[in-house]
Amino acid sequence: MIDLGIGGVFISTQGASREVYEKIYGVKHYDDAMSGIRNLMEYNRSKGEPARIIVRFRNHEKPSQIIRSPDFKKNIQPLPVRTRPLNFTVDYDNWGGTIQPAT
Repeated sequence: MIDLGIGGVFISTQGASREVYEKIYGVKHYDDAMSGIRNLMEYNRSKGEPARIIVRFRNHEKPSQIIRSPDFKKNIQPLPVRTRPLNFTVDYDNWGGTIQPAT
């Protein structure tokens, strides 16, 4: 994507913990997701940061929990601030009542 000259990438994820990722997505690909985010950001940096990469947390956890988590500190925090603006979504619409709580 970076080599194609795109101006920006928006990455949506649940947070920076294996437990929450697997609970929300129902798959065991947390390591793939975290390494993919980290690798994309590192590659973008190696190319002079041509793309703006924004991580959008659609969070089950509080933002303070996410930014204090070991995996956030390992995978996202060390990367340049310009390429890692963060966005946290804590409130959701229920799409006219079509989304129901899990039982």
